[in-house]
Order: sequence, then structure tokens, then C-alpha cells
Amino acid sequence: MKVVLADLKSNRGFVSKDTVVGGYGSRLDPFSRVTAVMAYLKQQFHDVPSVHMAYIAAILARAGHDVSWTRGEMVDGDVALVLSSLVDHKNETAWADGMRARGVKVGFIGITASKMPELFADHCDFLLNGEPEEAVMRLAQGESLNGTVLSEQINDLDSLPFPRWDLVTEDRRKLGVKLFTRPVGGGYPLLASRGWRAEDSARIARTGSSRAIARVRSRTSRMSWSGCATSIRGRTSSSAIRCSANSGSGVSSCAIRSPRGA
Repeated sequence: MKVVLADLKSNRGFVSKDTVVGGYGSRLDPFSRVTAVMAYLKQQFHDVPSVHMAYIAAILARAGHDVSWTRGEMVDGDVALVLSSLVDHKNETAWADGMRARGVKVGFIGITASKMPELFADHCDFLLNGEPEEAVMRLAQGESLNGTVLSEQINDLDSLPFPRWDLVTEDRRKLGVKLFTRPVGGGYPLLASRGWRAEDSARIARTGSSRAIARVRSRTSRMSWSGCATSIRGRTSSSAIRCSANSGSGVSSCAIRSPRGA
């Protein structure tokens, strides 16, 4: 099965999706020279790939499916999964309509599709309600998804493959020369606020790229999140990253997943 994963670029300004504003997205629509410069800089440095899409790509690739990636181009396939947002849902539904006209089965994922399905229901074949990984596993095993599909929470994060960032990023080239990939320098999104579910730190150390993890170790050591404490453990060739609840506040609302290298 050929699956198309779509994290669509907006046709108006710069839009960030599931990495900001709780997953509903934000838009910077330039209205002056200064804001135009800021929008350009955000496109270059803040256009990070979707954590959800990276996990979905890994699940599908592990099952032997052909995974294609697009940020707006119409790509032929059997199924298309579209990352939803509130700020750019009109652009996303228009793209979905175009794909369905080509005979592609279309589904929406993300918090907006889960909480505001009325925006997408008339423009797709199915909606994933909840964290999408469990339903995508069923899709990868051959199940036909239709209508509103409940996707259960996965508590055992070790059952998930490491995110395939290489399948959900794009090369930026000038004059045929590869300058860098999206985002600049190799972004490292952290998935938080999914409830306390830990991923085995030894597994992260064994599987993750030591260079990428070391970079995150340096950055996260300077972070301070309410209700969440991060602890970094040094290893000989890599560092394991864990996020633990703050026992003093009684809050346990943070989990960090470590993606494969930059």
C-alpha cells in the first residue's frame, strides 16, 4: 500500500501546526517589511517537522508500506493522511478534496480533527480521534478505516518504532547543491504533555544517534518546565534522556520521546 503523508504549507503567511498552540496551530501573516523578514526567518529556522508524522511514517515503513511525503503537491497513492490545524483548515480541506477527486482515500489526524471534526468530516473518508499511532498500526495491518475512528492511547512507548525523520523532511537546494534539511541544523522536536509515559532510557541510548542526543542534552539541561523535571544521564557514547514527574507538585504531565538522529 502506498500512503501519502501531508503536512501542508499554507498559501498565506507562515503556519506552525502541531508543535505549537496545543496542536491547533499559529499563523504569521506578514503585514510590513519587518514581519516579512520575521516570517522568512521562521520558515528557515522554526519550520520543524511533525512528531506525529514521524511516528506514523515509522509505523508504516516498519510494516513494509511505501511512504510518500508532501507539503502541497498532489501525490498519487492509496491512502493520504493529512495533518490538521485550526488556522489553515480551509487549505487542508481543499487539498483533501483534490486528492479524493484523484481516487485517493483521505484521512485527517491531529488535535483539530479530533476536537473539531465538523471542519473536516465532509472532506475526507475518515478522521482519527485521539493520538493517531494506534489507529495507524491497524491501518498498516490492513484494516479499512472509515468515518470517525477512535485511536486509543498507547501506554507502552517502547512498542513504537523510532520516528523516521528522514521520511518527513525535505531537502532545501540552491543550484542543485544541498545546503541543509528541514529544519536548519536538524531540529529535535520534543513531545510533551501526553501524560506520564516513559520510554526506556537504555533503549534510547542504544538506538538514538549519539550526536543528536548530545545536542538535546545540552539544550534540555537549560530548560525548566512547570510540573516537570528532566534528568540527563551521561553514557560513554551517548546520553539517555528521561522526563520524570515533579513529586513536590504532584503533577505528572510530561513525556519525552527521543527521535532517531538529525
